Amino acid sequence: MDYIKIPANIAKVLNLVAFKDKDIDIIVDQLSNSMELLDQKEFISFLSKNTKLKGLILKKIFNEYWKLSARDRGNPTFDFYEWVNKIIKK
Repeated sequence: MDYIKIPANIAKVLNLVAFKDKDIDIIVDQLSNSMELLDQKEFISFLSKNTKLKGLILKKIFNEYWKLSARDRGNPTFDFYEWVNKIIKK
C-alpha cells in the first residue's frame, strides 16, 4: 500500500482541527463561511447564543477579522484556529 505525504501546513491544520473545542469550531465555521452574510450585531448575537464567549471578545474577533487582508480571509489554509486563540488570549 502506498502512502501519500501530507504537506506540513495541512497536517498542522488537520491536527489542530481534531483537538479543538466545540466553541472554537463554531466560531471558525462562521469566520470561514458566513462573514459576508452577518453584520457585527448578528455575529455577536449568534455566537453568544451558541458559544461560551460573550460580547466584547466576539466584537473584537469580528473587528479583527475585517482587518485581515482579503487574501487571508479567503485563504483555505489560513489558520483561523490559531488566529482566534491569539485574540481570545490577548
